[in-house]
Amino acid sequence: MTTEVMTVDASELMKPGEILDRLLNEVLKPNAEELARIASRGEVAILACEPDADAREALEALRWRERPVFGITRTRGERMAKASTDHVWQRWAARPSNMQCLRIFVFVQSGTLLAHFTPGRGFWLEPNQGDAATLS
Repeated sequence: MTTEVMTVDASELMKPGEILDRLLNEVLKPNAEELARIASRGEVAILACEPDADAREALEALRWRERPVFGITRTRGERMAKASTDHVWQRWAARPSNMQCLRIFVFVQSGTLLAHFTPGRGFWLEPNQGDAATLS
């Protein structure tokens, strides 16, 4: 299991497709066992990939311990979504997180992505949050 947070020099900023490929290949796939444990507990997975200072502050509020993947309770994820005015996040948080569909809240550099993993489909992004895509 990967135990270090991925870092990159700011001069190496990538296109969205490249970021998604790196997320999949360098963070999600190497942490598949931990993601499965999180799903089996019905938790929401939190993924940290190259977080900037603001993202690190938000992650620390979630009790982040410098790991690339960790879980929070579904209740906590729902409370976070209810506090937001973002209807996409609220819809995403309302879905159950389990072995059939794991929800993954991704902190990548200075932004966030709402993702899912479902057996047979793989990793995919929540629709209507920008450029939705399926990660293979």
